[in-house]
Amino acid sequence: MNNPIIQEVRDAREALAARFDYDLHRIIADAMARQSQQRTVNRHANPNQRVQRTDGEALAEQEQSRMAEHIICPLFPFVRIGFQNEHVPVKPLLISQAWMPLSRMPMNSHIPKCSWMVAVGLTSLLILCPLAGGKEELVVHEWGTFTSLQDEDGLAVGGVNSDDEPVPKFVHYLSEWLLLTPIGAAPRILVQGAPRCHPDVTMRLETPVIYFHPPKQTDLSHLDVRVEFRGGWLTQFYPDAEAVAPGVPPQGSSFGPILNSTIGTLAWKIRRVGVNETGPDTKEHVWISPRAVEAASIQTEKEEVEKFLFYRGVGHINAPLRLARSKDGGSFDIRSEIRPWAKANDTLEIDRLWLVDIRRDGALAFRPLPPVILTSDVRKVAATTASTFEAKEFAPNNLEQLRDLLRGELVNEGLFADEADALLNTWELSYFKSPGLRLFFIVPRPWTDHYLPLEISVPANVKRAMVGRIELIKPEQRALLQKIASQSVSDIQAEQKRLYDIHLADALRGTNREQSGRVASGEAPLSSLGATMPKSYQAYLDLGRFGNALVLDEQRRRPTDGLRQFIQGHGLHGYPPSLVAAAKQGDLPLGKR
Repeated sequence: MNNPIIQEVRDAREALAARFDYDLHRIIADAMARQSQQRTVNRHANPNQRVQRTDGEALAEQEQSRMAEHIICPLFPFVRIGFQNEHVPVKPLLISQAWMPLSRMPMNSHIPKCSWMVAVGLTSLLILCPLAGGKEELVVHEWGTFTSLQDEDGLAVGGVNSDDEPVPKFVHYLSEWLLLTPIGAAPRILVQGAPRCHPDVTMRLETPVIYFHPPKQTDLSHLDVRVEFRGGWLTQFYPDAEAVAPGVPPQGSSFGPILNSTIGTLAWKIRRVGVNETGPDTKEHVWISPRAVEAASIQTEKEEVEKFLFYRGVGHINAPLRLARSKDGGSFDIRSEIRPWAKANDTLEIDRLWLVDIRRDGALAFRPLPPVILTSDVRKVAATTASTFEAKEFAPNNLEQLRDLLRGELVNEGLFADEADALLNTWELSYFKSPGLRLFFIVPRPWTDHYLPLEISVPANVKRAMVGRIELIKPEQRALLQKIASQSVSDIQAEQKRLYDIHLADALRGTNREQSGRVASGEAPLSSLGATMPKSYQAYLDLGRFGNALVLDEQRRRPTDGLRQFIQGHGLHGYPPSLVAAAKQGDLPLGKR
């Protein structure tokens, strides 16, 4: 770019940056940000086209984002620029964005030179304003996942209170009876005191982590952080926090219902932000991946230290949209499910969605979907897409492409690049390598703030990037359920006896106690004991993470004696249904219609 005015503005920015001890590479990163913005435009115009990103661009975008978070120019709304007698209000802008619109304006005879001078003058004001303003704010970034399971009608399936990847033992639990171990672990009938499905749980809040980026050379102490889950309980957390969960007993498993009106809370008392520690020793992938971020470690009043605040939860809410299969099974109709959050005239736009299918051999296909606008009308079809993929769509490089797209959108939501990588690395197995059909989408901030309000006791610039994940039941899973249901009671009993007596009894009671303990706790799969699975139990394992919920749902839909025996024999029955208690309060589960 040879425009002398633009070069003058850039030179001024660089001089000011040097004067105020800003890193020069952050100024250079603004030019990279323009390329990123253009890529975003191109990506929306052609979602099937892969966007190439270099490591240099990613680093530049991250540094530009860090600078933008700290430098905000609150221009008064009455400042206006005149172009061809048009008056355009100037809204508050980031300094990193201040000159980018100018750099994209065409230099032609239709724009008077005086207007360019006004623009340059205001751009200079944009540069000087933040540097002359108040002190920098604390920057807080959060990411996480809302996961749900939907049937062929787009209705939420309850009983999804299962862990995909267990967390380290130092993590605090609301109750040890509430979360199921991964489905590949030992049958729950063999594990004393094993948790069971809770029929009200239609949403898993998975690994939100909160990072803190304090201003340089700032000693930040005595900070309070509070998060609510409207319609749910916050079940795991670290460091220590004060937890409130109506309906969860101090001991035992006599859980009450989870209602739309239930509110679970966590409150952290942070003594200091920026301590020289990283937290307890662990090798768990689900924990060390979020640590790989340039963020400040925090210490609580009880002296527990970590690089982030961690929590998980279970809820009785629906995803903001639902996917219903057509009668022939060939397509999905996408409809709104934003009630009761939305009022009569409210709308919620979801800009980025991807339908993903992962086969058992690891092959992956995905399809970007157009943006959808959701309203309070749950009958209106917002979009339609094919429910299957052709064989040629399972391309070898699809995983890398999908990951790149998700990463770019997380950065666009405000995360730094290393934070986006931390999310994707944490859930690499669950997102990209676990067989199943699922929809990913970027959760709109208003929806997140409604169901998961976050409070911080000091002024902070908060960015929250949440991924929505809807697991969709495939015909292959229904076939597996029918395979179990079609067996006779005697066949199921014989297989249960063989599974216990022949394959597990010696392993669980004998010399291999260490590995058996890891299986029982969900840290290792049942197959690690060398057991050959009976066909009915193998079919159950092939159902995937939410197999327990699917078996119970199938028994409710199409009960058989074989399914009943399978549930009873393997300890898959859930906690007593709380529909009666919910109905008395006029608060039936959202999935029931």
